[in-house]
Amino acid sequence: MRKQPASESTGELILLSVSPDSEDHVSLQAIVCHSKWKMFSARDLSSALALLQQHEISVLLCERDLLPGTWIDLMKHITILQNAPSVIVTSQRADHRL
Repeated sequence: MRKQPASESTGELILLSVSPDSEDHVSLQAIVCHSKWKMFSARDLSSALALLQQHEISVLLCERDLLPGTWIDLMKHITILQNAPSVIVTSQRADHRL
């Protein structure tokens, strides 16, 4: 059975947005600013990994293509986390491979 992150017991959702496009972060912040959710943002893989080590992230929204790397590279790192976040992959060019 998966242990609930501490954020779930307090009702606070912690979201991590990972995208090289700052507009993605701005748009998402506009959506969550009216809620109890807390949001962090990262422009690249290394910044995202640092935030994942510092915070118990509930949901991770990740752009398909990161520079350098991709969402798959990020998935390889989070699978070892005790309370791995749920992951949503985003892309302006979603196709059958995604």
